Amino acid sequence: MSNRVFSTTVTEPLEFEIGESLNIRVFAFHGSNSVVRAQDIGNPDIFEGALLAIIVDDGHHTVLGTAFLVAPGLAISAFHVFSADIDSILHSKKRVFCFGLRSGQATLWDIRQINHTENSDIAYLSLIPRSALHEDRTIFQFPLTTRSPKAGEQLHLIGYTNGSIDGPPEKTIQFKLMSAVGSVTSVYPHQRDSVLMPFPTIEILCGSVGGMSGGVVLDSSGHVCGVICRGLNTDDQEGPTFASWLIGALGREVEIVWPSGLYKSPQQVIGIERIMAIQGRDKVKVDGTTCSVEIWFE
Repeated sequence: MSNRVFSTTVTEPLEFEIGESLNIRVFAFHGSNSVVRAQDIGNPDIFEGALLAIIVDDGHHTVLGTAFLVAPGLAISAFHVFSADIDSILHSKKRVFCFGLRSGQATLWDIRQINHTENSDIAYLSLIPRSALHEDRTIFQFPLTTRSPKAGEQLHLIGYTNGSIDGPPEKTIQFKLMSAVGSVTSVYPHQRDSVLMPFPTIEILCGSVGGMSGGVVLDSSGHVCGVICRGLNTDDQEGPTFASWLIGALGREVEIVWPSGLYKSPQQVIGIERIMAIQGRDKVKVDGTTCSVEIWFE
């Protein structure tokens, strides 16, 4: 299956001066008190800028969905968040960017490329900063895992709600960060079905709301195992919610343009070592363009 790469036109990204450094840290998740119904968990600062709201600027500033950093200049989201607006994005009719918050300081990221493969809802976003980084020059990112969730295991789902931002996004934010916790009911290593979810999928018994798409699905140790892709509206608001399982996209090649010179071009995701934290990397076997994952649980 070949990649589809959607590129936008941007000016040169923010670069460092000679002698400046960039620090990389893995975000440490300590769990939450969430329940099966999606609820507001308050301040997005707690994710140290690693969890991003995807915003479209079309005269207003509307939250489309969620993304999360997994390496400097690289984020993961759900492709369907962008699919309805992809033509406008490509032709610069609408500006779409990511917004992260850490210690009260906002970081804006422009999206340089959206990398997507058919029969997948996982999108890799190549990002460049459009505002100053935090004063300590540290970028936090989520760790990934290739481990298979087990039936009955509790997973945490976190993402932003759809909503609007009043005023310039650099100054005012008015949207909610939502979370839910649910147990795994089924894991589909190949596809859930051939129409709605023709890709590796995790089914989780909890609710979700619009805008959480593209958000993180975390296990108890704080590793990302999936990406929120679809929720079912039910009277009790308890789901289920479906997530794209990461194993379907680790062999993909991506173009990461920032920081300049840090990555090979193109770069296979599973091959990004030292910079990107992947638990169970040795379970992924790559033969040319073919990527296979050994299923493991512990």
